[in-house]
Amino acid sequence: MKKITKPLTLAALVFLVSVSVICFFAQSVYSKKCNDHQNFEGEVCIGEFGLHACILGKGKPSIIFESGHSDSHESWQLIQPEISSNNSTLSYDRAGIGLSDNSPVKRTSSNKAYELHRLLNEAKVKAPYIIVSHSMGSWVSRMFAKQFGNELAGLILVDPTHEDTNEYTINCLPPEMLDLYKKEICKEGTYEDLLESIDQIKEARYALKDIPLTVISANDHKMGTDFEEKWGLWQKDIASLSLISNHIIVNSGHNIHQEKPEVIIEAINDMIENKK
Repeated sequence: MKKITKPLTLAALVFLVSVSVICFFAQSVYSKKCNDHQNFEGEVCIGEFGLHACILGKGKPSIIFESGHSDSHESWQLIQPEISSNNSTLSYDRAGIGLSDNSPVKRTSSNKAYELHRLLNEAKVKAPYIIVSHSMGSWVSRMFAKQFGNELAGLILVDPTHEDTNEYTINCLPPEMLDLYKKEICKEGTYEDLLESIDQIKEARYALKDIPLTVISANDHKMGTDFEEKWGLWQKDIASLSLISNHIIVNSGHNIHQEKPEVIIEAINDMIENKK
């Protein structure tokens, strides 16, 4: 495969590991929004360690926000307060991210999904759940569907990372960039954890078959036509995993939830309305 040029390689590296743009507001502002509602922001113990969570609002179904790779719960600050006016909502920092403790177990998608389930139980956030996830956070949502699919009312995947993305990236990167890529992609565990997660996701493709699914895809990653076409095919493949799916394409960069939060809010409200 033809190697991509170094400037494009650096851009691809930043994008593929899902590095978010700087948050729009400081931590104190988002904390105040949490405290202005009736619920809670702080650590929830799930056994040997604690996860930092922000819980707002009340009402079913409960809306759970799953952040992208190495992102904190603050990435949802333009969306969660709006949704919490009518529904119970939870955003959180995965183990080892933001204000959460480290976990003693491997950082595979399966383990992360189990920890999310423990968090929901300990925080008494009741099913059914709609999980809204960004980028590589979609792997946690997909494993949650495999392990706890009976508790799901639906999934909304925001520009989700496909399980073939890593292999594509490895084949494209020049040798001198591989170590940097692996360092960036392993901010939430080892490279072996990543490969195990990919295997888990591939084996769990069937899990979304009967779960309502909305895939919201960006079309302006500024990576060139070839990449956009490849990404678009991956998005279509993910959307095809459910028999009850809706695929929305947005003129946006990768961080749709920060660039065009109104699109995500509308998709959540539509899925809630369809569950009534």
